[in-house]
Amino acid sequence: FVIGCDPHDIATISARMDAVAIGNWFAKAAIEMACWDIVGKELGRPVYDLLGGKVHERLRSYPYLYPEEGDPEIGHRRDVYSDPDLPAERPCEYVKPGLTAVTFDPVGPYSAFDPRQLSLEALDHAERFVKTLREAVGSDADLLFGTHGQMTPAGAIRLARRLEPYDPLWFEEPVPPDNVAAMAQVAQATSI
Repeated sequence: FVIGCDPHDIATISARMDAVAIGNWFAKAAIEMACWDIVGKELGRPVYDLLGGKVHERLRSYPYLYPEEGDPEIGHRRDVYSDPDLPAERPCEYVKPGLTAVTFDPVGPYSAFDPRQLSLEALDHAERFVKTLREAVGSDADLLFGTHGQMTPAGAIRLARRLEPYDPLWFEEPVPPDNVAAMAQVAQATSI
């Protein structure tokens, strides 16, 4: 839908994507960022100059714990969400160079279009995962629990109560993001 469009015409590209990419905010955001990057490179300017100027000298950033790591050529893969040792190892690798937070989602697979209640097994797994991370990084890093809008409000509240003792900085998008009332319901029921 956007192949062949002029990357300088970001508003038109955005409108065209709105017409066809309903609900796919991630794809739309990625394409828009790519357009800004193309224009910035062409002009030899950082994108923040095109958007009105730099606001901060520094911004906090953090890595995401992707499920698999390893060498695909030799077929060795370890899944951070199922390997009992990896949740303690991987975040420490990130914190050493000075990063102060790590984000993760141990309750996949994603199902944002069909919010659900997590099973007791999934709740136990998520709680153990967060406990392991907290013990590994101590107070050197914040824990950022993302869920990709997967749960019902009741399911999210149930999980949040289990996570509170480990002091995560946030419990991101526990219910589908377009359900503002459900987000408010979860927010009122947790300290996260």
